[in-house]
Amino acid sequence: MKKSSIIHLGFIFIIAGISIICIENVSASIKNYYDDIGKSKKIVSEVNEDYKIFKESILNVKNSIVDVSKTLNIYLEEFTNKNTIINQKIIKIEEEILKINEPSKRLINNCKYNLNNKTMISKCQSFKTNYKNMADSYIEMIKEYNKVIKSYNVYAKKINNKELPLYESKIENNIIILKEKIG
Repeated sequence: MKKSSIIHLGFIFIIAGISIICIENVSASIKNYYDDIGKSKKIVSEVNEDYKIFKESILNVKNSIVDVSKTLNIYLEEFTNKNTIINQKIIKIEEEILKINEPSKRLINNCKYNLNNKTMISKCQSFKTNYKNMADSYIEMIKEYNKVIKSYNVYAKKINNKELPLYESKIENNIIILKEKIG
């Protein structure tokens, strides 16, 4: 009788041990599931907040780039009078781009997650497209500005005026790096 009691007791301990292990695994799985839901909500919320900041600033940047590009269509004789204004407009564009630098970095990181959220996917696609377009437009604007400066400098030599230095963007490399991260 002692032997069979010990065997029954052993089976009970084995079953109890297996049951405890199963309960712990189920409990851990449920905890991980709810943790994942919390992380997903946090990522979606961050994307929404950062995209709002990005969207507001990107419209200002695009409009300002168009404005500067239009301003570059001037006679070389007028360039010295308008150069300071153009330079100030470009500096304001760069300041606006710097405002979206951190939100853009977070968007790049958060948009890597595949959360199957249609709104998030749409905002991420829109962000990527708009950032690439803004980066290309900004870089092209700086190239055009420097072409005008080079043309002016040829003109300035002919009339013995002081030549102007080419514009050196302080943020162009940063823009290119972020654009490459977007893909």
